[in-house]
Amino acid sequence: MDGRCGRGVRNTGGRRRQCLRRGRGLAALEAETGEVRWSEAFGDAESVFSPVVAFETVYVSVESTLHAYDAADGSLRWEHETVDVESEAGDGAYGFHSTNGTIAVANGTVWALLDKRRSESGAGADGVAALDPTTGEVLWTDHLESGRTANGLAATEDALFVETPSEEGIVVFDVASREIVETVSDAFDSAAVGDTAVTHGRYTLSSTGADAPWNDRETHAYGKPTIVGDLVVVAHSRRGRSSPDELVGFDLEDGSERWTFAFDDTHWSDRFPIDAVVDGETIYVDRDGQLTAVRPS
Repeated sequence: MDGRCGRGVRNTGGRRRQCLRRGRGLAALEAETGEVRWSEAFGDAESVFSPVVAFETVYVSVESTLHAYDAADGSLRWEHETVDVESEAGDGAYGFHSTNGTIAVANGTVWALLDKRRSESGAGADGVAALDPTTGEVLWTDHLESGRTANGLAATEDALFVETPSEEGIVVFDVASREIVETVSDAFDSAAVGDTAVTHGRYTLSSTGADAPWNDRETHAYGKPTIVGDLVVVAHSRRGRSSPDELVGFDLEDGSERWTFAFDDTHWSDRFPIDAVVDGETIYVDRDGQLTAVRPS
């Protein structure tokens, strides 16, 4: 397995499928048998990043173009090479970011990051676009603040959480007002569900938007959070290379630690970009370049 369907996302209803990035293409497999149901090649594309699956559709951005494929048969539903964004210098066409984590789905909307490096107007900031998930209609677009660059986002019902690596912070973008309302410091990555988002920083894991936000500042170096039901799953290492790597499950509502799994050795370190991908009761993580599956005994 060298790709995934978003962060902890799986199809519901009918026969389960997994959608994988496959070299320079995309493939949909039957989860139980591994049978290839359909595949799509992207020719000379330099890279194809992990897709997001929702609304019975597979969304993937390749070489600045956003594609939407029918999850059942792989037919192309719609695609956008560029979208128009207004700026002080005038209207300009933007291409899409084409990296992991730059597409999110929430509240009946597909959100995608726009890349200032692929802007016709030479804009000084990245942007964001809201699209209808079924038709691809562009609902609205906007710039981030001048100078802002982004490399990932998560979405709740009311807000976008835009990852800005140069500032080691996450910008909270209010959907209703289309304004930045907060910046979460010491935060690199985020995951979101419903009205709650979880962010991780160099040594901090915290929630925002919930009725009782929480913060964990133990001596952990956290990987990317994954929300599964009422659980937040992260990979982490402790300060000091003598301690083994661990997987930990936090309660989404109050941040309490519900379980811990310790490996026999150490591969991860400070600010490691490890996804803990959860499928059913199995957790998949990258261990020294190899995929390791962990499940309850």
